[in-house]
Amino acid sequence: MLSIDKVRLALHDQAAEFAGLELSSLPQISGTDNDIYTLGSEFCVRLPKSPASAAQLLKEVTWLPRMQALSLAAPQPLFLGDATPELKFGWAIYNWFEGKDLLRSAPLKQHDIAIQIGDFLKGLWAVDPKHGPRSGAQNHYRGADLLKRDFLTHEAFRMVSDEFCHHSLIRVWENALSASAFCGPPKWVHGDIHAANLIMDNGRIVAIIDWGLMGVGDPAVDLLPAWNLLSSEAREGFKVMTGVDQATWNRGRGWALSVSVIAYSYYKGRQNFWLNDISKRVLSELITDADSP
Repeated sequence: MLSIDKVRLALHDQAAEFAGLELSSLPQISGTDNDIYTLGSEFCVRLPKSPASAAQLLKEVTWLPRMQALSLAAPQPLFLGDATPELKFGWAIYNWFEGKDLLRSAPLKQHDIAIQIGDFLKGLWAVDPKHGPRSGAQNHYRGADLLKRDFLTHEAFRMVSDEFCHHSLIRVWENALSASAFCGPPKWVHGDIHAANLIMDNGRIVAIIDWGLMGVGDPAVDLLPAWNLLSSEAREGFKVMTGVDQATWNRGRGWALSVSVIAYSYYKGRQNFWLNDISKRVLSELITDADSP
């Protein structure tokens, strides 16, 4: 992580109204794209680690104000800071959510997860997408045509072929690609809904964080929780809750496969054990479903 003194200096020079608050590093939740510091008890500082994550942060600051009336709270950007000689990229101050992410919280009933995320998605898809950033390279094609990820997905298949049946993976993928292409009006997508991005408090999901992959495109990508969070028994209720048609559901299955196999091939042997475990479980379940009579 960046030296805390460098962050303090940037706050002092650019955001004096926040500079007197206690600043604490949070290496346990700082991820691949950003370093995170808490600022007092109500705010946090997010510092991108790369040009791509800096662009994602700027996108969040621009568009998250549209997402403040959803059933799950979205982070509120409160201040956008400039790069400095010590901080290579622009940075931002957000509100801080109390609670723990779903990954580290006491288990929530599957039925409740399905209802709470399904309700959030219906609200998100109703937000006016006018002028929003179209899904594409800027958000790793989350919400774009699945074919855009075909090469990377097949590359990942080869990298995990020692653990998963290559032919079964291809069969699941080709079934998803054969689904009718998305032809409806594009909708806002979060693009990265999983347990670590869902904040729990008092026994329910209250917020969804990390909107760096947000964009406007095919809502099928936001069906990821059906496979990375829900059991097969709860999945059907989630499908009904979201109101999607069968073609969208089939593309969602393809998204679950593509995201999981690429994540597993990338993080295998690295420190993101939770992401490895989730991705491996999703892949195993998708293959089992495909191989069932």
